Amino acid sequence: MSQQRYAYLIGANGPEQMALRYAESDALRLAEALIGPFCKFTEAKAAIAESRDAGLAGLQELARRCDPSDTLLVHFSGHAIFDRRLYLLSNTTDCDNLYVTAIDIRTVKDIMSDCRAQSKLLILDCCHAKGAYEEALKGEEDIHEIVRQTAQGGAGKYPGHPLGLRAQGRNEGVSRTRWRVWFSLLGHSHSMSPQFCRDSIRS
Repeated sequence: MSQQRYAYLIGANGPEQMALRYAESDALRLAEALIGPFCKFTEAKAAIAESRDAGLAGLQELARRCDPSDTLLVHFSGHAIFDRRLYLLSNTTDCDNLYVTAIDIRTVKDIMSDCRAQSKLLILDCCHAKGAYEEALKGEEDIHEIVRQTAQGGAGKYPGHPLGLRAQGRNEGVSRTRWRVWFSLLGHSHSMSPQFCRDSIRS
């Protein structure tokens, strides 16, 4: 069975009083890049999170389609709040009612955990991205190799470890964004260029 690569890209500029300029367009442009000639993903679906449900609507459906040989990439671009756990904000999130109106990161992780795909990558372009993970990697493993193995569909040395990536310079837009990879277990951060991210995901 040939490997298929799927991506689900959630974008939300956030509530009106704190709206970002580029989060939604970042998700749309990343979807275009992933299905383009460099990355050649089977499917890359961008979802604008007008509400909590709108942000999650297609994720479970896409995750259930994955076979064990496949790759699933999930990306969120927008605001987040950490209050005992990480919440991703939709455009209509009430910051005083996060339980009901925001996306609990545990829901995203549970959907990904249930997915049969061998390789799964979670990219969080938001504040407090490190709060997505309660465990931490141990040791000084080569982060570039782990990202490359995960993105290319190889199990590598750590097939079960999720990665959180957060971006610096949001207002510059996705094409000029410098990615920071957070290893929640290491507590270290490493900067990578968009060129490296693209090359990692490319076949």
